[in-house]
Amino acid sequence: MISFRSTLPTTIVALLVFLFGLPTAVLAAPLENALLGTWAPKGSQAFKAGPMVKVLPDKIILQNGRDSAQFGDLDACYTCEGGANYNGIVVWVVPEFSKKSAPFTLYFNAGEKRGVLQIEFMDHELEKRFPLKSLLRKCK
Repeated sequence: MISFRSTLPTTIVALLVFLFGLPTAVLAAPLENALLGTWAPKGSQAFKAGPMVKVLPDKIILQNGRDSAQFGDLDACYTCEGGANYNGIVVWVVPEFSKKSAPFTLYFNAGEKRGVLQIEFMDHELEKRFPLKSLLRKCK
């Protein structure tokens, strides 16, 4: 039997997080190693010059030739695709999570296909600078 006293500290912490928030670095789920690396359009042979996404543990870099943009404050969601009971493999990663709107969302293992990345831009200027509409695969 769980006593009221044993759950009280947990309840207080949850209430404080709800009321005052905590830095997202404390709360954000870490990125799995399988997600880290350089991703480029499927079928692309030139991973050095074309548009690509570089995923690091603490930031995402969009690159197209010499043009690049970096984004931090990452949040990974392992159940967003289908809710709390989701058992699939799709992982959502949102950069600049603390801001009002994210510039894009990354969908790893998109369509339940392992090793596939899809990017959905909310910032249309970024979408023009980094044409990454097709499915991406991890560079080796």
